[in-house]
Amino acid sequence: MIDIRESYLGKFDKVKIDTLNRAIKHAPFTGWSFNTLEIALIEIDKLKFIDNLFPDGIVDLTNFFSEVADKKLEFDTKNIKLEECSIRERIKILLNLRLDFFSRDKQVVKQIIGSDFFVKNNFRSINRISNSVDLMWILAGDKSLDYNYYTKRILLGGIYATTILYWLDAEDRADVSNFIDRRISNIMEFEKIKKNIKNIFETNKLKFPFKFSV
Repeated sequence: MIDIRESYLGKFDKVKIDTLNRAIKHAPFTGWSFNTLEIALIEIDKLKFIDNLFPDGIVDLTNFFSEVADKKLEFDTKNIKLEECSIRERIKILLNLRLDFFSRDKQVVKQIIGSDFFVKNNFRSINRISNSVDLMWILAGDKSLDYNYYTKRILLGGIYATTILYWLDAEDRADVSNFIDRRISNIMEFEKIKKNIKNIFETNKLKFPFKFSV
């Protein structure tokens, strides 16, 4: 089971941490639902505070789970010298660290992801992915401030989302690793083509309409 510990969460709300741990424990039997949230809060005698802790119910608990996953990613990279790796390898390491965290309870992660399809505002799912992807680029050492900032996150967002979906149905982690390699290679090939087009523009003294790269 995924173990949410305070050791890597710092000043996170202890009640929320306890709630999340208990919800993860019950989810395989009751689903990732409002009912599961209520059960978790009843067990720690905090149901009366549900509107303060999780005003949007299970959506807020999902958001909190995503925040925890991001904190865990930061914690796991502290002893990894990412700066000594290529950008390609940094991204692959970060994606695999996220999968390591999720792999401790794939069934619950599948339920959490599936729950997004049953809420009206599933743009929140996109927002969670955006936050995670932004963190990954920061951890990878990205300092871009121009168009690079946005395109890098859009491209990695696509890799991240498809990797998670592929992993959910994959039985062999090696297959997932190969999938990540292929996705990154596709992006790199796109960048190579774009660079060649840019060179053509510059050779002919034309203004290249884009300023971004990975």
